[in-house]
Formats: sequence, structure tokens, C-alpha cells
Amino acid sequence: MALSALLLFLHGQVADSKFRLASGGHPTLPIEPFGHALNSSAAPIFQVLELQKLSLTLGDCLCKPGEFWHWERSCIAQVGVGSDCSAFPAEYFPYVCKEGSVCKVGKDDKASCMPCEGAECKKVPRCLKEVKLEGKACAHIEVETPATAVRATATKTVTEQLNFRKPVNATATEKATEVAVVTKDASANRTFQATARSQVREKSAASATAAAKASATSVQSEDSTVRETSRSRAEAVEEVNGVQATVQKEAEGAASQTGYAVATSTATAQRQATGRGIGVAEAHGLADHKATASANRSYTAVEDATVEHTARIQLEYETNATESSEATRTSVSSAHGRGKSQWCISGPEAIKDAEPLLTVSASSQRVREKLDFKVASEVAALALEKAIEQAALEALDKATLQGLKTAQKAAAAEASKSAFQAAEQSAQEGALQEALAKYKKEAKDWAAKIAADQAKSQAKILAKEAAAKEAAEIAQTKALKEATRAAEADARKQAEDLAQSKADAEARTKALQAAKKQAAEYAADQAAQQAQDSALKAAKAKAAERASEKAEAKARLKVARKVSQEAAEEAKANAAEEAKRKAAEQAETVGQQMSRMTQPGGLGAKETEPIPEPTAAPALRKQS
Repeated sequence: MALSALLLFLHGQVADSKFRLASGGHPTLPIEPFGHALNSSAAPIFQVLELQKLSLTLGDCLCKPGEFWHWERSCIAQVGVGSDCSAFPAEYFPYVCKEGSVCKVGKDDKASCMPCEGAECKKVPRCLKEVKLEGKACAHIEVETPATAVRATATKTVTEQLNFRKPVNATATEKATEVAVVTKDASANRTFQATARSQVREKSAASATAAAKASATSVQSEDSTVRETSRSRAEAVEEVNGVQATVQKEAEGAASQTGYAVATSTATAQRQATGRGIGVAEAHGLADHKATASANRSYTAVEDATVEHTARIQLEYETNATESSEATRTSVSSAHGRGKSQWCISGPEAIKDAEPLLTVSASSQRVREKLDFKVASEVAALALEKAIEQAALEALDKATLQGLKTAQKAAAAEASKSAFQAAEQSAQEGALQEALAKYKKEAKDWAAKIAADQAKSQAKILAKEAAAKEAAEIAQTKALKEATRAAEADARKQAEDLAQSKADAEARTKALQAAKKQAAEYAADQAAQQAQDSALKAAKAKAAERASEKAEAKARLKVARKVSQEAAEEAKANAAEEAKRKAAEQAETVGQQMSRMTQPGGLGAKETEPIPEPTAAPALRKQS
């Protein structure tokens, strides 16, 4: 670091001044992990905020009288007039020579001790006092570094939800047929005069009782079917090989026979009958009557109407679309760094740091801490220079770090913002494209359906109104017409009924009288006829009963004979067959016994086996 210019400022006490650090004069701190620092040729700017020097305090003389302070050898004896003093530095000339002399440069350009007189001698200081360093040398430095560029990369993912709205037009035409039922009331008054003619036929019933006696001959033919059962017993005797068997058998026979008989019977019956007669007679009547009638009628009309309606609508199609997008962006940001630092060095620290300037040999160790003004000034200057350098370096490091952090933060924020904006824009565009796709796919059909529904609904309303209007007109007309017709009919009916009633009453009276007379005559004739018919019917029934009895008796006699004969024949046949079989079995058994008796030892049997008795064979029934 080139501190000469800085020290010039400092020694000249130029505070609050800005100066630049020479390019390449000082290394910067490591830049990781803050990002990549770009090369910059600009130099940092240093500003001295505050300076504080070490205080130089004069003490006692460094040497006793007759001696002077030698910066290398401590105190040495002063030299007299004529002595060479050019070997000493010019600032030591006042102290080298003894009192009454002074070190001056002569004509030969050599310095030597020359006598002095009066005031000149008084001006020459004979004692070099000790200078002590007190306080601290401090430097408060602020550094502004040039703008440092840092690159940062950020990735952002944005999910955008879009509420999309867009107008859509639709036109639809629909037909609707509606039925209306309307009831209307109407009133009407009518007057009618009627003339009635009546022709009445009347019936009259009369009862009469008459007695009659009648004889009747009836020829009746009857057939009768009779079933009869007969049992018969028979005995048969058979002989086989000298063995005779007798068997008795019973047989049962059944037969049916139909008999036919014709019978003639004559019967006489006497009956009493009551006859009822009805007489019918006609008569004419004539009457007039006038009547007024009111009628109220309701008529319900059912009408349908078909109306076509076109609906033209504009709707706002609304949908939601969601899209996610990721974007990565890199941003470069520059930032100036500012850093402050204060560094202080105490007097002992300054002397220790200046030890190479104070120590010439090991023997001078004892005088290190005794400083004259020249050395003390140099030590103080070096201390301040070091404080400035250390404060400047520390402030530079802080400024560099702060600039990198600021640039890194700004670059990261800008990259994040840029990535977010890019992802947001991409997500918005994606959501918009999705919404537009939905709009193209769904909006027209959606609007068309709503338009069709509205057209259909309006068509139904209009059709309903048209049907109701037409039905109301028809119902009103029909109700009035029916009320008028009903009033006329009621008036006509009332007039005709009353006129007819009068005519009917007159005709009925006449007809009833004639009918009663006719009915009485008819009833008497009917009673006589009924008595005659009843007597004849009784005679026929009696003759039929007799003929039936004869036919049944004939049939029963024939059947009994036939059944008895068949049963006897069957019993006889069965007995003969069974006797023959039994005789054969018994003959075989006897033959076997006789054979055993004729064999040797046959008679020595302790017991003789009994001859089994013949058993009755089961009866056989001849199948008819």
C-alpha cells in the first residue's frame, strides 16, 4: 500500500478528506461463499473520519550539563571551540558545542564549534529534553469500495389459478305445444208457450175365480232299466282211480235289463182357478201452457297451441384454469461496499513497534524508553501511520464484505424476482391457453343449451297463453250457447210438461174407465181356461205314472229270471271242475301210501301217516 500520500494528508491534518487506494496496492478478502466477484479497475475511496495522535510531553534534560544526547551513544561530552561538528545531524548542532560556542558552517562548508556572543548564545538551547509518549494514536477510517458485480441464480415454481370470463353469443329456435283447460260461466233467460195433445193408453188389471171339471185319457210309453243279482248253490261228485270226491259250490250272477211298456190311462180332475185380466184403452186430450226459465251453464274448453320462439342471448362464460410453471433466471448485481474501522495504538505499543529504530546495540537497551523530540516524533508518526493502515485495512475488508453481501442479496432478489415473474407469466399463459381451450370446447354448446332452454321455456309460455286465450273464447261462446239452449229447453219442457200433464190427465181418466171394463171381462175368461188346463194336466200325469210302473215291473221280471239261470249254471260248472281236481289229488295221495306199504319194512313204521282229508277247493266264478 502506498501510504505516502495518506501520510501527507495526515501530517498536514487534512481531516474528512477522500483519497484513493492505489490499484493493486492491497489484497481483498476471499469472496466465497458470496458469489463470483467480477474484476474491477476502480479503486476504493478512503475517508478519514477522525484522527488522534500520541501526545509528546517534554520532561527533564536527557544529559547533565557539559554533555549532550547522542542518538547512538547516549550522553557524550560536548566539544569546544574549533571542534568539528559536521559529523552530527544539523538538528543536533545546537547541543554539540560547549557554552559560549555554537556549531556553524564555515567558508569551507564544514561545520565547527565557533564562539558566540550575547544574544546569539542565548538563542542556542543547551539541553535536549526527554520526550514522553502519552495517550493513544487512533484512526477512524471509512472506506467505500467500487461497485462489485455478483452473479446469482434462482429457480421459482408458480401455480397460477385463472378465473376466465368471456362473452359468448347463442341463438336457438324451439317449438312448444301446450294444452290449456279453461272454464267459463254464462246465464240466459227464455220464455216458451206450448200446446199439448195427448193420446193415452191405460192398462187396468182385474181378478176373477172360476171352477172347472175335466176328464183326460193319456197314452204314455216308458222304458225302465233294472239290475238284479242272484246266488245259486250246486254239488258235483267225481271218481278218479276208485277215489270219489264230492264238492259243493255257490255262484253269484248279476244282470241288467231294460224293459219297455206302453200304458193308456184316463183321469178325471176338478180344479178351481183365479184368473187376472188386463185391459188396455186409449183416449185423447188437448191443453195450452206458457213458461219462462233461466239457466246457468259452465263450459270447460281444452285447447292446444303450438308456438315457435327464437332466443338470442349473450352470456358470460366463466371457467377456472390452473397451471404450474417453473423458471430459472440468473441476475448480475453490483453494489458499493461501505465499512468503518477504528484502530488505536498506545505509547508503549508504539515504542515496541519502533524497536528497530531505537536499538543500535545490546548496550543501548537501557535507553530505549528515553526519547528525544526527533525520535519521539518519528515513533508517534509511525504509530499513527500503523493505526491508519490497520483501520484502513479492516475498513476495506468490511466494505468489501458488505459490498459482496449487498450485491449477492440484490442479485439473488433480482434473480428470484425475475424467475418468479417468468414462471408467473408462463403459468398465466398456460392457464389462459387452458381456459381458451375450454372456452372453444364448451362455451358454444353451453350457451346453445341455455338458449335452447330459454327458447323452449318462452315457447311454452307463449303456447300456454295462446291455448288459454283460444280456450277462453271457445268456453265463453259454448257456455252462453249451452245456457241459452238449456233455458230454451227448460222453458219448452216446463210448458210442454204442464200442457202434456193436463192433456194426459184428461185422456187418462177416459182410458182408465174403458180399460177397467175390458180387464174384468178378460179375467173371467182366463180363470175358466186355467181351470180346464189344470184338470187336463192332472189326467196326463196320472196316466204317465201308471205306464212307468208297468214298464219297470216287466223289466225286473226278465232280469230276475236271467240272473237266476246264469248263477245256477256257473255254480254247477264250478262244482264239477273242483270235484274232479280234488278226486285226482286224493287218488294220487292214496296211491303213494299204498306203494310205501308194499315195500319191505313199510309196515314196520311206528306210526302211520294219516290220509289227509280233502279240502274244499276255492269256488270258481264263471265269468259272464
